[in-house]
Amino acid sequence: MWLDEERSYTPPMLEESARRPLWPLAWLCAALASIIALIGLAGLWWLAIPRTGGVCFAIYPAPPGCSDSRIPVAAGWSVGLVVLLIVNVWAALFRHRLRTAVSALSLLAMVIVAGLAYRAVLYA
Repeated sequence: MWLDEERSYTPPMLEESARRPLWPLAWLCAALASIIALIGLAGLWWLAIPRTGGVCFAIYPAPPGCSDSRIPVAAGWSVGLVVLLIVNVWAALFRHRLRTAVSALSLLAMVIVAGLAYRAVLYA
């Protein structure tokens, strides 16, 4: 007959990788997302900010700084990039079970959105 006092209960142990998050990978994904966002924002506003003292040629798309209609478009895409950056950092640092897949997809989305934003502002 089994006595409960004789058997000690030990909870099942998780594997080491499941218990401890991979922080270096998470911080790397957050840093890559930040770098992509900064490069994208710099490119957007380099195109959008008007410059003085230069000749603007009548070509399409207009050279950087020669079209005032780019400012609202750059502002909208900037908000989108910042929101995507916040989602990417949140997924990398706080979603431990889905970190790798969500972070990889979010980084890919960041690159695609930054490219689309640059093209949209260029042709605005």
